[in-house]
Amino acid sequence: MEIKSFLNLSPIRDLHEAVGKYDVYRTLLLELEPERLLYLAIPKRIYESLFSERFGQLILNRIRILSIVFDEQQARIEPAISPEEWEMLG
Repeated sequence: MEIKSFLNLSPIRDLHEAVGKYDVYRTLLLELEPERLLYLAIPKRIYESLFSERFGQLILNRIRILSIVFDEQQARIEPAISPEEWEMLG
C-alpha cells in the first residue's frame, strides 16, 4: 500500500507525485509478485475534494488505481473499490 498525505499547497502536484510513484511500484510489483495488488491510500479530505471531481475520477479510472480512503480524524478506513469492480469498469 502506498500512503499519500497530500500535504503540499498544490493537491495537483501531490496527485502527480502519487500517481507516478504508484505506477512505478505497480510495475515492479507486477514483475516480482504478480499475484499481489497495490492500493493507493488517500485521505478522506482529499478524496472528497480532488477525487470526487471529474478530473480526479478520470485519473483513478484511466490509470486503474486501486484506492483505499482513510479518515485521518477517526483513524478509520472507508470502503475501497475491489478488483472485480475495476473489471466491470472496463
